[in-house]
Amino acid sequence: MKTLLVGGKINLARRSQGLTVGGFAKKCRVPEKTMEPICLGDRDPSAKTLFLILKYGDVSLDLFDAGDFGEEGLPE
Repeated sequence: MKTLLVGGKINLARRSQGLTVGGFAKKCRVPEKTMEPICLGDRDPSAKTLFLILKYGDVSLDLFDAGDFGEEGLPE
């Protein structure tokens, strides 16, 4: 199974806040059934979900680097 870097970092941010997946999902305004596979590293968030996590979940974009977003990363 592939572990995704974005989900792992989101899960780290959730855990550092002492929140359950359900509590973090509620804070981010994302359904728990969407958040759970992201936090498990099974699925990357959509652009909309990532935006909600960054905006409402107290997660900084600085937590991520270009390599987290795929093999080729983001354009520099």
